[in-house]
Amino acid sequence: MPQIETDRFEFEQDLGWEADGNGGLTLKWTRLRVDSLVKENAYLPATQLRELFNEWEDLVAQLNLNAPDSLGLAMHISSQEITGGDNKWLHMILQETYVQMALTGLGVGLSIAFVVLLISTQNLIVAFLSIFTIVCSLNCVIGGIVMRGWQLGSAESLSMMILTGFAVDYVVHLSHAYMESRKALPVERVHDALRDLGISVFWGMLTSIISAYVLSTLQLQFFAKFGLFFLLTIIWSYLWAVLFLMPLLAFIGPHGAGPNAEVVQRGVEMASTASSTKPASTDPISKSEV
Repeated sequence: MPQIETDRFEFEQDLGWEADGNGGLTLKWTRLRVDSLVKENAYLPATQLRELFNEWEDLVAQLNLNAPDSLGLAMHISSQEITGGDNKWLHMILQETYVQMALTGLGVGLSIAFVVLLISTQNLIVAFLSIFTIVCSLNCVIGGIVMRGWQLGSAESLSMMILTGFAVDYVVHLSHAYMESRKALPVERVHDALRDLGISVFWGMLTSIISAYVLSTLQLQFFAKFGLFFLLTIIWSYLWAVLFLMPLLAFIGPHGAGPNAEVVQRGVEMASTASSTKPASTDPISKSEV
């Protein structure tokens, strides 16, 4: 067989022959190579890669319409490498998987957080407002990561899956303290919540920020990224809980005293009744003289 001299064609690797039994060869498959500008871009978003992938799928479908039966159906690959930088379609699938994992983790985390808030506060309005606050803080964290220009990889996807567990901490403490207040007005209940747990929540936030900052300065990329995620989550969740949730509860929070108010009021009434029915002392020493 004659050799074909070209830089983009390898005779032994790009053509597949099979003996036909009569001393001849039958062409069974062939490989075509096309240069594309896609490989010049280091990492494209999965949405753009999906559009390019669909264009190649349409081209392959047109080729299969007129392809001879002996060659079978055509298929396309971006590279034979197994790394995302070389194999663009593999990188696309990985990115879509990471996004799905992150969204699934956020959805499951928010669902569990809503159940915990509903049990701790025993109020549907407070639970919904708390979940809305957590969603706002998580959006700020994700927006900060996007501003840094980070791609969504395994470390980022894993960090996003566990963000909700950190973001719910301050919200559940303050909302629970709000519901435990013995006051009737929402503003007074907010004052009680901030007075009783405000200082504890603040110092908990400060110690978490210090530990997260130290973690973000490590040289290992996974721990550094996780530390930054942790740091942003703590800061935004605290700010949204104190500066948004508490004023929101002061305006549209549920009215009426908390569950402990009835018990305390009953104890006060019993003490008042006992003091009023106690017989006066007849001891002359205890009598006051004018």
